[in-house]
Amino acid sequence: MPNFKPQAGYIGYASVDGTIIRCNDFNINASQEVEWYDHTIGLRDNIASNLFESKGDQGENQLQKLIWRAGVKSYEGTITYYLTKDKADPFFEYARTGDGFDMEFVYFCNIKRDFLTCKVNSWTISATAGDILTVTVNIWCLGVTEERTTDFKYTDVEKLLTWDTLLLDIEGIDDDEGLSTFDMTINNNLRTIYTAGINFAADLNPALQRVGMQEINGNFSLYGDATSLFVFLESEAGRTISFTADSLSFVLNVLFHPSERTGQVGIMTTVIKFDAVWDQNAKGIDL
Repeated sequence: MPNFKPQAGYIGYASVDGTIIRCNDFNINASQEVEWYDHTIGLRDNIASNLFESKGDQGENQLQKLIWRAGVKSYEGTITYYLTKDKADPFFEYARTGDGFDMEFVYFCNIKRDFLTCKVNSWTISATAGDILTVTVNIWCLGVTEERTTDFKYTDVEKLLTWDTLLLDIEGIDDDEGLSTFDMTINNNLRTIYTAGINFAADLNPALQRVGMQEINGNFSLYGDATSLFVFLESEAGRTISFTADSLSFVLNVLFHPSERTGQVGIMTTVIKFDAVWDQNAKGIDL
């Protein structure tokens, strides 16, 4: 019997462009399904029945599936991590631009995987009063390689970015109105493209990833009754949201949705949803 020894586990850190990100959760994996084909040896009933002139329960052979092929491969999954002081978030820029990148992930069990030609499908930041700023990234890639490694230790001390380090300037909200939560998602609506083996490597890997129309949306909640933000899309001009958390900074042009009113027992909050595009003047974006 093989003697398997306990190891430290799979959680580790991602490395992108020389920036190391400690991950709370890392779940990017390869998948490939077996595809079976029916009715290759005559028509056979799956369920014995006397209805509709079927053969009924007469003891005929119910053959197993025999004809199969390997399905196409896909590589995708989600990373969750906290923002830390004095460290840029490389995934944010790749989410904004839709550009490709390579990523390395070192698991704390002497395994390293290289994720090739990655793109960010979605990037979400969540901030809650009194808590840590958390980012969740959905990543797709075109291939993965794996090898053994002993270089899995990363011991740099980092300070987490908490709610009190976040500066949010939302046009139309007074400074004395209490912000409770802020969530925003960049969605690139990726599509995976496969092609014939004679035109690409005949290994069932995806050939390309196509970036779709980018969408930005989110919501924030305020303590109390924010009647000044009860607006309608057809009559309200766009406003701006300025976000700054240490080195992560951006400005959005936003359209607010009408505020919701919910009857409940507890602290009164007002939730405002928004859709957004980048403020090109503030960000210096060349689209």
